[in-house]
Amino acid sequence: MGLFKAIFGTYSEREVKRLERLAAPIEALAETYAAKSDEELREMTGILKKRLEDGETVDNILPDAFAVVREADTRVLGKRPYHVQLLGGIVLHQGRIAEMKTGEGKTLVATLPAYLNALSGQGVHIVTVNEYLARRDSEEMGRVYDFLGLTTGLIVQGMTTAERQKAYNADITYGTNSEFGFDYLRDNMQTRRENLVQRPLHFAIVDEVDSILIDEARTPLIISGARGESADVYKKADAFVRSLSKYELDEMEKDYEENRHETSLPEERVRELRQELAAFFASLTTVPAPAKGKAMDESACDLVRGADGNMGHLTRRGQEKYNTHFAEIVKDRETRAELDFLAPFALAAFTRWERDKDYRIRGNAVVPVSFRFHNALKNEMGDMEVLYALGAKNGITPEFDYVVDEKNRVATLTAAGIKKAEAYFGVSFGGDGETEEYADENEALGELLPYVQQALQAHGVMERDRDYVVHRGEVLIVDHYTGRVMPGRRFSHGLHQALEAKEGVAIQGETQTIASITYQNFFRLYEKLSGMTGTALTEAEEFQEIYGLDVIEIPTNRPMIRVDHNDIVYRTEAGKYGAVLDIVRTCQAKRQPILIGTASVEKSEQLEAFLKKNGIKAAVLNAKNHEREAHIIAQAGTPGAITISTNMAGRGTDILLGGNPEYLAKDALAKEGIAPELIARCDSTLPTEDEELLAVQAKYRELLDKYKAEVAPAAERVREAGGLFILGTERHESRRIDDQLRGRSGRQGDPGESLFIVSLEDNLLRLFGGEVTAQRLARVTGGEDVPLQFGILTRFVRNAQKSVESRHFQARKNVLEYDDVMNQQREVIYAERRRVLFADDAMPIVMRMVGEYIDDVLAAWDNGHNPEALTSRLPYLLRSPEEPVDMKTPELREMLMERAEQLTRANLDKVAEATGEPAAYHARAITLATIDRLWMKHLGDMDDIRETVGLNSYAQRRPIVEYRIQGGQAFDEMITELKRKVAETVMCLRVRVERARPTPPPAPKPTGETGTRRVTKKVGPNEKCPCGSGKKYKYCCGMK
Repeated sequence: MGLFKAIFGTYSEREVKRLERLAAPIEALAETYAAKSDEELREMTGILKKRLEDGETVDNILPDAFAVVREADTRVLGKRPYHVQLLGGIVLHQGRIAEMKTGEGKTLVATLPAYLNALSGQGVHIVTVNEYLARRDSEEMGRVYDFLGLTTGLIVQGMTTAERQKAYNADITYGTNSEFGFDYLRDNMQTRRENLVQRPLHFAIVDEVDSILIDEARTPLIISGARGESADVYKKADAFVRSLSKYELDEMEKDYEENRHETSLPEERVRELRQELAAFFASLTTVPAPAKGKAMDESACDLVRGADGNMGHLTRRGQEKYNTHFAEIVKDRETRAELDFLAPFALAAFTRWERDKDYRIRGNAVVPVSFRFHNALKNEMGDMEVLYALGAKNGITPEFDYVVDEKNRVATLTAAGIKKAEAYFGVSFGGDGETEEYADENEALGELLPYVQQALQAHGVMERDRDYVVHRGEVLIVDHYTGRVMPGRRFSHGLHQALEAKEGVAIQGETQTIASITYQNFFRLYEKLSGMTGTALTEAEEFQEIYGLDVIEIPTNRPMIRVDHNDIVYRTEAGKYGAVLDIVRTCQAKRQPILIGTASVEKSEQLEAFLKKNGIKAAVLNAKNHEREAHIIAQAGTPGAITISTNMAGRGTDILLGGNPEYLAKDALAKEGIAPELIARCDSTLPTEDEELLAVQAKYRELLDKYKAEVAPAAERVREAGGLFILGTERHESRRIDDQLRGRSGRQGDPGESLFIVSLEDNLLRLFGGEVTAQRLARVTGGEDVPLQFGILTRFVRNAQKSVESRHFQARKNVLEYDDVMNQQREVIYAERRRVLFADDAMPIVMRMVGEYIDDVLAAWDNGHNPEALTSRLPYLLRSPEEPVDMKTPELREMLMERAEQLTRANLDKVAEATGEPAAYHARAITLATIDRLWMKHLGDMDDIRETVGLNSYAQRRPIVEYRIQGGQAFDEMITELKRKVAETVMCLRVRVERARPTPPPAPKPTGETGTRRVTKKVGPNEKCPCGSGKKYKYCCGMK
């Protein structure tokens, strides 16, 4: 493969050569369009649209369209797309992914294919990762589209239906992935056509495509409604889990358990051997370790303790006692082998670890206290045996109530934990017990296990300041890949409520899913999909397999001169931090700015404290102080700046050498007391008549010019010092995230350096690096401050990252397999909804469902052999129970259908007369409401099925196979129920006239007393009437 690449080049290099042939005509047209006036350039939009109408394809007009936009970009924005940006634009138009390095102008690239594909009139969506980018890009690039006669839309939170419709009807629409997805779901919940906002999904360009289609692929978009409150259940589950003992099962321990020598001895005999060893070691004469460099006489003792957390040893006298003692009680070979296996752990219990200093005994649990003991349990094999040995020493048998699998991020109750849970809650999780008394408090308590499971996850797996932060009494999710908080997002399946109970903040009520779809399936709905990012090649296989998108690496406009150093690995975290300190001091001496990347909020604060202790002050950017992000980033490129950041600084941040004049200008406005909402719009190019805003914009331009002048010489000094230095202190699970961090330096030909310093104690290497390799590397090092720098290191780190990436890929494929089942069902339901919604008269659809329901009843009737099927299910269509006895099935069906239609039309006419809405509206509304209600219930049923098949692998059958079978059966039952519900509803409609209720007395006037007031909000027309009738307000008191 290497020889093939050497001769023919990589796939991207070969594709770029093909793209060059397509870009050549665009370059040839440059002078032609540069000679045109502004008006002539605008007229090209109409000319190109006419060519499409005349039968040409978008590929035919691509050279002219790209040349037009290129010239418009130059005139309107003062930015002329480079040749490599033309190549990127062609890749996007072709429905592929363009990997363009950081700083290569991807936002400008998108204008080329967006304009070309918008000419067909079907709309183009440009998808961004946040609203700030969507708003900024729509305003700036919108000037180009407006110049060329196209319209630009923007989708953000809080917009009205009319505003969304206008934005989606624009030629090019900017918005976030979540807004586009939620609007798709909301459109498929509408009961009136005039409330739909989206057009058919034609073409999407996804910015930071790896973040949206890979990192967030499994994220479900969920529209939910309120469900019964269950805060008390979460509090009780949380209190229970706090009383349990935890055991962390890391990958080393799993490997150890799998490779542990097998023994035929019963567990009781193994326990006796542990106790016998403990009794023997307790009987020995033990002395402390001698001082360093001093010898000792071991003839008068049996056991010497270790120093500094190291293992002690038996003296010659002690070894003789050991041999004599156990020779008398151990006769067979199998027992001797087990004894020899257990002895080193017993020796460690008596010579290495001290009670109350390294561990404590709590009940039947051994609880780590010292860092060295906790670290040894994480990084050494056989930690379970160490705990058993310590238990035998202290006269207990360790029991663990739940086990945490760090690698798979799962917490599971043990048998002991289940017994405690059953006793605590008075419920049998095996299904044999009853909980009637407890269930009276909350009907959900009959299903306690999910609440306990989420509490286990909250305490055993989820870490504060890594997975989430607590801000102003609210639990906020921290994005694993960007390090940013995600306001408004909540963990699903009760995990968020469990975290709220853990942290002691207000527990929000549970919700029930009404509609959902994952990003994977949503973006596959587009007729054509493309994307751009600086880091996609590492996930090329996944893009191809799941989305059918290939990745093309576009060359940089200027050569990359950043120096990327090889990784350095230390044995311990302390050694790593010492190296970080040395590098920071070196950069400080040269006045070279340095950005230090960390893996979590906790690590960033820990490193800040370490540097501060050594007299170095650093700015910290993490999820806790995200409000100061702009200020910190603005200063990160200034001479001598030291910035510590989580991966918040890895994507979408521009660190400019010398400082960022735009951020500095905005920061200066804030210091002058300018309102934040005015600062947010100070760089807007949209026309305005707001005098206050115009004054702020003028002040901003003045400050911008000032800071540009100040930044220029500072930037030159930074370049002379070597540019921005990127120092990573821990490798991320994904290589893309590391590349994003590196990409902050060396932009557009600037100098820079990058280096990753890691330790064998880091989570990535500890969990995924491979136990054997880690042991070998640990033995090679001479001390914690001696670095490793040789070939095996690079492979070690790379293999660890590949291992994690492979696991995540398989997890996303697994989610996709399950979601594909739901997607097929979703397509059927949404197609049926659209048929009903867009039908001028829904009566034929309703009568089709009625007819299918009648067919089901007649099949059960079985030509009169089962008369109750007819009399019990269609009594309202029969004049008497004996009526169909002498009729054949076809005749009976004809009669029933005729009566059903008459009854349905009569009922709908009565409702129409009472409400003022036409009968066709009610036929549509009843059908849609029934579909939505049953679909919502079905979503819950499918969640239950998935959980069930995940817990039970059904012999040798894959869970996904069982999920398809059971899910298909559940869907068929829902469709049958849909026909029955619609038929029964339209044939049993009754109009109930409510008498007017007496007008309540006027509310007393305020007295000025302090107290609690109930504020009644205005009732919406589609909300339930507050009078208690159960009707919508517009059909009840709202009609008066």
